[in-house]
Amino acid sequence: MFRKNVAGQFIHVQGVDATTGGIKSAVTWTVRRCIDGTFAAATGTATEDGTTGWYKFALSQADTNGNNIGFNFTGTGAIPQTVNIVTTACDPTSTAFGLSLAKTTNITGFNDIAATAIVSSGAITTSGGAVSTVTNTTQLNGAATVVLTDASSDAVMADAIWNALTASYGSVNTYGALVESGNVGGGNIVAASVTGAVGSVTGSVGSVTGAVTVGTNNDKTGYSLTATTGLGNQTANITGNLSGSVGSVTGLTASDVGAIKTKTDFLPSATAGAAGGVFIAGANAATSITTALTANIVGNITGTIDTVTTLTNAPTGMALEATLTAMKGATFSGATDSLEAIRDRGDAAWTTATGFATPTNITAATGVVLAGVTHTGAVIPTVSAVTGLTASNLDATVSSRATPAQVNTEVLDVLTIDTFAEPAQGAPAATTTLANKIAYLFKFLRNKKEQTATTLSIYDDAGTTVDHKATISDNGTTYTHGEIGTGP
Repeated sequence: MFRKNVAGQFIHVQGVDATTGGIKSAVTWTVRRCIDGTFAAATGTATEDGTTGWYKFALSQADTNGNNIGFNFTGTGAIPQTVNIVTTACDPTSTAFGLSLAKTTNITGFNDIAATAIVSSGAITTSGGAVSTVTNTTQLNGAATVVLTDASSDAVMADAIWNALTASYGSVNTYGALVESGNVGGGNIVAASVTGAVGSVTGSVGSVTGAVTVGTNNDKTGYSLTATTGLGNQTANITGNLSGSVGSVTGLTASDVGAIKTKTDFLPSATAGAAGGVFIAGANAATSITTALTANIVGNITGTIDTVTTLTNAPTGMALEATLTAMKGATFSGATDSLEAIRDRGDAAWTTATGFATPTNITAATGVVLAGVTHTGAVIPTVSAVTGLTASNLDATVSSRATPAQVNTEVLDVLTIDTFAEPAQGAPAATTTLANKIAYLFKFLRNKKEQTATTLSIYDDAGTTVDHKATISDNGTTYTHGEIGTGP
């Protein structure tokens, strides 16, 4: 019996010689299969037992994916073989042959449930009625409905539920898990009083004994702080605002506040000006601001500055004027020497190509020798000398070279007039001239040839000596013509 759609199974055939009827070893089998009427190439592997001629064929999974399957073995020189098999979905190596039955299925001879059997779901019933006693509580795991008719089963159920370790209540949202975690009544604790730590409380709480940490208090009004329990004993930093009177601040005295006020009195007041700016009023008004500005000024100053004391790195008006006069020159004219006048003259000269010298064309009369120069202009001068190209470097004149017609005549002469002897005895070279390759073809076509069951012989022109030969073979399936070698 073969298992359906399972790899690792074998069928076996004996190789039989088609000529002698004896054992046939070293056969290369070609295996075809027919699965439920569909032909295809088998994909398994055939292996011989040494040289005995007995072969095993390892079936692939695809080779067994059907019900009625046939295999046909053919090989050179061997009698064809056919093997038929029938597969099954059962597993002969498994308990109950690997079959899975519905809980309501009745099978003759299987009327009782073994004492150690575990029913995973549904009511436990037999041909004799409902189960009367459950002796193993692990047999109830996952049961959707259990029919219990014996009073002793109540004690079994109670013992399984109330005496079990809390670690066994691991199924999320089951009552056992809720009781273990303390979430009773839909996730909330509903009781008159609770002793112990509570994660969260919803609703009114009569009283709380012990320390309580409040994460978020939505009711922040109506509280009073006393000197012993309230803010009067606050020694850490206060984050937020304080409304009302502060009795005292430790570390900050009245003299400290007075000292701060003394220093802020020196700060001028700022008032918005008519133009949207800011001006300084008081003792440091704008009329005397220069006496107070002793540091660098960053930004812009708008208005008139009467004097500037110690202006570093700024040239005086006289020095600046002298520099500009020197740059202008003694005979400067705005009409001809300004940048605009110079630009205008340049534009006119570039457009009309006047006002500047133009080169003359180079000709042979100038006596200029061109060496290694490529000329691309409109006027091509006469070359009087070429460096590196002399008469000794030329082996013949161009007029003495062969014309295309002369080359064509010579090629035709080789093809139609010249003759060549046939190739000598020997193996033709893989790399040789075109003339030799054509000569071998003509010799093999023209000369005497003999062929036996194993040898092809090609003779010389006289027909007496074998110049070339090749090995011939035929195993009934493939004809092989070996490479041409030397004779005799």
